[in-house]
Amino acid sequence: MLWRLSTLQTPYYFYNVSIINGSTYKEVDVVFSNFPTEREKLDRHGILFEVDSAGQLASFSATNLLIQLTTSLTLLAMATVVVNVMAQYVLKFRHYYQEALYDVTVDFSDLRRVHEMTDLQLETELRNRNLEPKPGPRQRRETQLLEAGFEPASGAASFGSAAGRSRSALAHPLQGEA
Repeated sequence: MLWRLSTLQTPYYFYNVSIINGSTYKEVDVVFSNFPTEREKLDRHGILFEVDSAGQLASFSATNLLIQLTTSLTLLAMATVVVNVMAQYVLKFRHYYQEALYDVTVDFSDLRRVHEMTDLQLETELRNRNLEPKPGPRQRRETQLLEAGFEPASGAASFGSAAGRSRSALAHPLQGEA
């Protein structure tokens, strides 16, 4: 429990009864039994009890807060894992769900080279590939060029490219090794 009852002391109650001089408790109501011809007047007298409570019934525990938070986050993570496993391996349309779960992106090994191009060079390269440059931010056109299979000229080495490995080996690094 995040809040626990204080068990160090036995709970106790203290009653302080006092009469307020000159005060009486009276309540008058008019009740219509058959409107508008008949009505009753209720004149009630009695004793009014007012109760005020004070004190501390519970205390805060930082340790219990951390336990509750970690348990909740673990439960959310496990729910995600269970849903993913069910979607990929158990359900009838698992092959469709597998395709939808993972977003395949372009090969970003030549991104630095594309990013260093001027706007004119970028648009010229897109038009040379019979592509109309997409409107919007420059990054959208850079991604469009990479999706079209852009490779820098053979003399220009791109940052992060592996020397001696073919483009297909970069796309699927484990397939060429036996």
